[in-house]
Amino acid sequence: MNKQYKYLTLTQDERVLICSIANPPTNTLNSEGVLELLDLCSNLQEEKYVRVLVLIGADPEIFIRHYEVGELSKRANRKKKDISSNSNKNDTEKTKRLNNLHLLCLQLESLNAITIAAINGNAAGGGCELTLACDFRLISNSVSNYGLPETTIGIIPGAGGTIRLPKIVGLPTAMDMILHAKLITTEEAMDIGMVHRVFEKDLFMSSVLEFSHDIANRAPLAVTAAKHSLHSGLGLNIKSALASEQKYFSQVISTKDAAGSMKAMLYGEQWEWCGE
Repeated sequence: MNKQYKYLTLTQDERVLICSIANPPTNTLNSEGVLELLDLCSNLQEEKYVRVLVLIGADPEIFIRHYEVGELSKRANRKKKDISSNSNKNDTEKTKRLNNLHLLCLQLESLNAITIAAINGNAAGGGCELTLACDFRLISNSVSNYGLPETTIGIIPGAGGTIRLPKIVGLPTAMDMILHAKLITTEEAMDIGMVHRVFEKDLFMSSVLEFSHDIANRAPLAVTAAKHSLHSGLGLNIKSALASEQKYFSQVISTKDAAGSMKAMLYGEQWEWCGE
């Protein structure tokens, strides 16, 4: 992909697309950056070649520090004025519409490509929430601040943190982290199952790429179907979840890749994935 962005730098390594996120000097996520990530995801959904999207911070010490507090402060002041002027008649309708950061996180979950948060440095608030929406979270052993500290500034996580974190680590742990505004270390994140792998800082990028290529080189249609089945089945009752899994199974078993690879296995041959 050759598109140019203000906050994103794209690098392609075969079927792995690395998206480096930069917003110096604060290294925060803002509304413009969210729109760029939404645009990237929209373009990727039509892209057949890319099988893995890696998100990483451009600063070697920071993934995304947090969402831009200045924007949140302005929103809080506008809200206060609306309340004092009694101009919040349509407030209920406004809150029903998901904000762009919510839409971005949903896009990451629905992409056919596998999404990886390469947490090379500290990630709090909105930066942490972005990682929770990715399929995999790979973290450097140097990270010391990872979590959702929003209650320290009088708000709550606003991009799915209260929804996704308990699904990942369980309600008691999520309740403890969010209400106490805990920022945890790499070791603590691994202990509670918040991340999938820990890599040495000096070998972080090479380890992330090795992990990414391992996925990118697997059966693309099966990997995508498994991702969608996992996501869709999680919120369903067992019967509906099994029906969903059966739907995805039926889709992949009729593909050229499935037929060819199973036949090759029976004859002791190799099959090269074609994505059909």
